[in-house]
Amino acid sequence: MTRTVPFTPLDEAVLHLEEELEPWNVQIEVGSAASLDAERLYDAVETAAAAHPLARARLRDYGALDDEYVWEIPDDPDTVPLKRADAGDAEALADLRTRFYSPRVELRESPPFRVALARGGGIDGGDRLMVCGSHVAMDGVGTLRLARSVCQAYRGDPVDEDPVGLAESRAVLVEDGPSSLGEAGTRLAEGLGRLPDALDEPTRVAVDGGTDESGWGFVHRELDDALVSAVVGGRPDGVSVNDCFLAALHLAIDDWNADHGAESDRISLMMPVNARPPEWFYETVGMYAPFVSVDTKPRHRTSPGAAVERVVEQTSRHKRHDGAGWVTDALGPLSANLPVGIKRLVPGLLGATGYRFVDSAVLSNLGRIPDLPALGGQDDEADCHFSPPSMMPLGVGFGVATLDGDVRLVTRYSQQQFDRGAARRFTDRYLDRLGATVPSPGA
Repeated sequence: MTRTVPFTPLDEAVLHLEEELEPWNVQIEVGSAASLDAERLYDAVETAAAAHPLARARLRDYGALDDEYVWEIPDDPDTVPLKRADAGDAEALADLRTRFYSPRVELRESPPFRVALARGGGIDGGDRLMVCGSHVAMDGVGTLRLARSVCQAYRGDPVDEDPVGLAESRAVLVEDGPSSLGEAGTRLAEGLGRLPDALDEPTRVAVDGGTDESGWGFVHRELDDALVSAVVGGRPDGVSVNDCFLAALHLAIDDWNADHGAESDRISLMMPVNARPPEWFYETVGMYAPFVSVDTKPRHRTSPGAAVERVVEQTSRHKRHDGAGWVTDALGPLSANLPVGIKRLVPGLLGATGYRFVDSAVLSNLGRIPDLPALGGQDDEADCHFSPPSMMPLGVGFGVATLDGDVRLVTRYSQQQFDRGAARRFTDRYLDRLGATVPSPGA
């Protein structure tokens, strides 16, 4: 049997954007010090897909006059999308990531993700599990939940299914309107506040070594203990770790552009927001991540403290008033009762405005993620790396994930934006500015 469920407005918007611009794929990786069994991993992927309805969904065929997109959810996926590749050195692993995460995930086939077993690409020569999830079907947390299920199934542990039913979970986005007139007004103001962006184009990160090649490259870093200790333990009251990450990226872009002779005016960062309620914050495979923008002007970047203050002002407001709510408020009417053929014209308006509504860069922080079962057993190690999708002219994005106190950063960059050397230098600049966001002892 095949169930069906309509797209949420957010699913629909991401589908349109990726078809207009570039594939939106989420990167999740779990490293192991062990050599993994491919047949056992194949079975684990199949088991994980069976545990989560949207992990085996496919896009139903539609016509221009249909008024909605629909997910079909078969009992079993059409295929088990596992590939094996050698990645025994850094160059081979980097090439594999570009080949694996750049192409579009075909949504008309189930499941809406693919998996790779990177031989030799793990910890100390072990193997690496790579999961590429279509952002139309799942966000970063959803792709992480899927990867955790694969790990559980591979070890022979029970696989945790989604804690709430599909209809209940998707109602978070479909029915979660403003709870009061005040919140409705705040959401409206947030949306209207985006309109001046059409006149105030965000700063673009200066290109360095970019080519005409499509696709994405990745820089992986683990933050050293001193930097983690400073950011986690040295923050002023009222400043979150994520505020520091955001402020540092504003400062890094400003510095980078100055070094390249490019001006920086309004820098705007896209920040996805997890709309899941606290009781299942890290559960449920699906797309539950509307976004907000956090911006600075030159006067806010005169010092790290000023940048942090400007960021906190905005993130605090978003937390108080559900600043991402304006996205779902706006998408709902746009998606209702219009033929698909008309809806598909909307993303073209981005190009008509010169992509002025597209931010300068994206930063997504998964926070302290739940424990990942080590693939190689109790004595094995595990690491986790994550990056969010991006698109030109938003040519660079950062993903942050913290596991067992270890903070790992991934820079995802368009090959039209940077070459590998430039991407590493930009990442170094970012980490340097991250340290500067925390006051020195005695300062």
